[in-house]
Formats: sequence, structure tokens, C-alpha cells
Amino acid sequence: MHDNSHILRQARLLTGPWVLYDGTCRICRGGAARFGPMLRRRGFRLATLQSPVGRQFATDGRDEMKVVTRDGRLLGGAEGVAHICKCIWWARPVAIAWRFRFCRTLMRRLYRSIADRRHCTPAGCPTHAKHQ
Repeated sequence: MHDNSHILRQARLLTGPWVLYDGTCRICRGGAARFGPMLRRRGFRLATLQSPVGRQFATDGRDEMKVVTRDGRLLGGAEGVAHICKCIWWARPVAIAWRFRFCRTLMRRLYRSIADRRHCTPAGCPTHAKHQ
């Protein structure tokens, strides 16, 4: 009989829910530090996109936060934020707003705008330099 304990450990490791964030981003690290304890109380685990767990899921090439749900779905960016908001009573209005197309479009644009500028400093923004 084979010892399958390593397979079971790996399966447990990759089971959601996970919040995967950019460990090189000070905004992302700050958000993880501030909201991490609350998310952990709600069953989420946190890891950076650069960690072994993060690399398992961040294979789509999109530069955004990821949420791995309990049922294995991968949600990115604003959709991931809306999913998290369903689990927090005071943030549920965001999850409700996500149901409406106009709000989804607005939230995606807002998320992308913040994500595109997350490495900016008062000295300048490498994102804007690329686009000029």
C-alpha cells in the first residue's frame, strides 16, 4: 500500500479559500496586514502571488489579486474583492452592487486604476512612464 499522505497534504494546501496578493506592493502588503486577521477569522488563508501557493494559481498572466474559492474557482481583481465582501457584514453592499452590470464595470475600472498605480511613489510612477 502506498503512503498518500503527501498527496492529501498538497490537496489541503490548495483548497480554498485563499487570498493571493502581490508581495512586492506596499499597498497590498498593508491591506493584508490590516485585513488579514479579519479574513482569517472568516476562513481565508493569505499568501503572496510570489509564494509557492500563489504560483500554483497565478498562471493566467493577469496582474491582479486572486481569490481561490472553496469550490476551486479563481476570481481576480474586482471580482475577487466582491467575493470577499460577501463574507463581511459591513462590506456586503459592495457584493450586492456587483450584481449590477454598471457597478461591475465601475468597480473593475476602479480596481484596475489602483492596481496600475500601486508601485507609484511621490518621486514618480513607472506605470505612467511606460504609457508616455
